Amino acid sequence: AHLSLSTPEERRLHAIAFHEWVTVRTASNKPPVTGSRMGIPDGPGLGIDVVPDLLGKPFFEIGG
Repeated sequence: AHLSLSTPEERRLHAIAFHEWVTVRTASNKPPVTGSRMGIPDGPGLGIDVVPDLLGKPFFEIGG
């Protein structure tokens, strides 16, 4: 949603609400979809609340 909305309309070809296609919800406060239009969540940052317990073990970690 954020990438699509930050792209100038004349350069935007297509955006898909992939979060509507999954059965496991790994975050809450997903982007709202009304009809064929997707909005952005109103929370800070990406506006979603990730559920870490559903993500599983990381493949790798970067840091010190």
